[in-house]
Amino acid sequence: MLELSRVPGIYASPNYLLTVNSPNVLGFIFPDDEYWDQQWPLQLHTGKLNMPKAWAVEIGNENEIIAVLDAGVRYDHPDLNDKVWVNPGEDLDSDSELYDEDDMNEIDDDGNGFVDDLIGWDFWFWYQNGGDNTVDPDNPYDYFEHGTRMSGACCAETNNDIGIAGVAWNPGFMIVKVGHEGSIDMWGAMLGACYAYWNGARVLNMSFGFYENQLFMSMLLKWLWRHGDMVLIAGAGNDLTDSPHYPAAYDFVLSVGGTDPDNHLWRELPPWHLSKGSNWGDWVDIAAGAGPSNIISTDFLWGNYIYTNGHFGTSYSSAFTSGVAALIRSQHPEWTNQQVIEKLLESTDPIVFNDERYINGGALNAWKSLRMPQ
Repeated sequence: MLELSRVPGIYASPNYLLTVNSPNVLGFIFPDDEYWDQQWPLQLHTGKLNMPKAWAVEIGNENEIIAVLDAGVRYDHPDLNDKVWVNPGEDLDSDSELYDEDDMNEIDDDGNGFVDDLIGWDFWFWYQNGGDNTVDPDNPYDYFEHGTRMSGACCAETNNDIGIAGVAWNPGFMIVKVGHEGSIDMWGAMLGACYAYWNGARVLNMSFGFYENQLFMSMLLKWLWRHGDMVLIAGAGNDLTDSPHYPAAYDFVLSVGGTDPDNHLWRELPPWHLSKGSNWGDWVDIAAGAGPSNIISTDFLWGNYIYTNGHFGTSYSSAFTSGVAALIRSQHPEWTNQQVIEKLLESTDPIVFNDERYINGGALNAWKSLRMPQ
């Protein structure tokens, strides 16, 4: 080979035997999850997340945590249970077992002010009555399924031969229960955001909102942005309006609208939900898959842990974007929250606007946000 390499016009190189330890095919990683082919927002195409290319660059750090402020999580779902954040200060036997009775000793072992917060906390009117449907605020269980679906969208266990693939392949999620049956406790959400910060989450997903600007929530989230280095992400809302929807409309929160499979702003189709579709306007920063009515995620029905395909909304758009943010924070742990947001905003594909609605940015492309500069 050495002699051949000296011949003008001939280039020689040794041959190597490579060991394959991931499903990486020519720069693409395709997971083996059962319903992967139904997860259209994550697929390879203009206007979609292009996760197979993104995962070939970065699958993330398991110590990077997304705080999911929502209605709790059915944390024993088989596609979620291995991704739940376990508080090391309360995991007395260090076995990472969820809601482990051996760890529930009615003592605030880590001194953070929350007794036995092994896997998060239930802030739904906790400051008044100790949590909903349970006398144990240390048990942030989901009785509404919204939080279970959002956790699956961003963080379901990927490449485990069942269910779906979460955008954040390795990063986990922290259960911060702030809602129940479609309602959010605003003061609970504020306390929950503080709890997430105190316990090390650097990405905060808020798949909820309201149309009245709340001064105290604005002040708190601004503090977490400026002083807590948290990436704050929220869904833009599903009411086909350009009216600002909070917390997404705050300047320091990334507002995520929704797209459809054809890379238009999402709008539900007749005869269902004619008044539903992505909110829009200059205050919406970016977009990701939202509908119509065909987002599949982790769920619970009739006593069984399942996967349902028939949901929609910018709640999913926000959760997908939070997953990508966690991958960026894994790839660049030294980056500030501002740098992460800037990378997300510059890593988009143009959206095809086919009606009066528009947003300020484009459709998130995860691969563009993770690839190294050319």
